[in-house]
Amino acid sequence: MIKASLFNKEELQRLFKADSYKETVISELFFTPRFVYKIKKPVNLGFLDFGDKKERFRITKYEFEVNKKFAPSIYLGLVPIRKYDGKPSLGSQGEILEYAVKMVRLPQSGQLSSLLAKSKVNEDLVRKIANTIARAHAKFPFERKNAKYGRPATTLKNLKQTHSLLRKDALGRFLTPAELNFCQNKSLLYFKKLVPEFKKRAREKRIQKIHGDLHSENIFVKNEIPYLTDAILPINEWAYGDCAYDLGALAMDFDAYQNPQLSKKLVEYYSLKRKDREINKVIGFYKMRWAGVRLWVNSLAAKKDDEKAAKKATRYKKILLEYLDKM
Repeated sequence: MIKASLFNKEELQRLFKADSYKETVISELFFTPRFVYKIKKPVNLGFLDFGDKKERFRITKYEFEVNKKFAPSIYLGLVPIRKYDGKPSLGSQGEILEYAVKMVRLPQSGQLSSLLAKSKVNEDLVRKIANTIARAHAKFPFERKNAKYGRPATTLKNLKQTHSLLRKDALGRFLTPAELNFCQNKSLLYFKKLVPEFKKRAREKRIQKIHGDLHSENIFVKNEIPYLTDAILPINEWAYGDCAYDLGALAMDFDAYQNPQLSKKLVEYYSLKRKDREINKVIGFYKMRWAGVRLWVNSLAAKKDDEKAAKKATRYKKILLEYLDKM
């Protein structure tokens, strides 16, 4: 179930002196000329529940701390929002009802998805992005207790969850029953072939904390410098995994925007930087996984009459079926 914020949107726009507003499934974002303020909504989607204030506080704090690692100059701090005299306040009086993550506002024209759509991405930028991702990954050391999140059992669980979400939100409008069954059967066969590789990568300490949502809409370029934003929420099966999972998200987007050569270069530059020569053995699986995830995300958004999301869902369905046809 999706609810609005505890505060009135117009009140918050005035509070932040925002000139624009954006709503996602789980967040509200308020844009000023220099900053962005992001607030978690009290939603319950089944696999996550932000109805409890303490849980929203925990999630918001985590979001800031993790993203500070990925983009330290962009994520500035947590801003308490209080209720005082019946209205939201940024002052020191009143009960704290929400926290907002405060970020530097990056130019929308520099969003990587926009640059891809306009064919403004070249190999030099791809190299910079690959190196930025590699440096960010290096900040999170291997922890033996989290190695399980890259092992076959967790990978299979995540794959089946994607199938379940597609059945729930994409079946009918974006996928026929036959197409969904094809996706399930073909991807499960592909998974079984790669089980030895998944086990090997777990042994070789390729499993760690990752960004978890590293698609082109979460990467921005300003003054030729790429910034990684909006890392995944602390659901361990998503926040930890194979580094190839992050690369798969972005490599898939390059393919979806008809840039297969840049997709290959991204993986090549990353593998050189991280000395991960065997990443190509599993990258195809993670690209396929991400095509399914992005199809689901945009199918869900399209339920709210979001035509842009509907077009994206169609794009990701196309690349998903193309991947599976080749397997």
